[in-house]
Amino acid sequence: MARGKVPSLLSTNNGGITYAEVERAGSCSRCKCALRKGEKVGLLKVAKAGFSNNKRLCLHCVKEIVTKTQADLDMIKAPLA
Repeated sequence: MARGKVPSLLSTNNGGITYAEVERAGSCSRCKCALRKGEKVGLLKVAKAGFSNNKRLCLHCVKEIVTKTQADLDMIKAPLA
């Protein structure tokens, strides 16, 4: 189960999501589901004070984040139409 609200790419200071294959088994940073070696994951760049890190996300969480970002963009564009 994912923790907290679904983040939007508009509200975070990052370079977006890139994709890679899992090199070591682990878990999704958001919902904690298992990630197996060789599985495709999204990497969300997170900038902290003085350094940056990548959060590994399962494709389900990536889909939720992209959907939330699109909803935010639609809300911004609505008054312009």
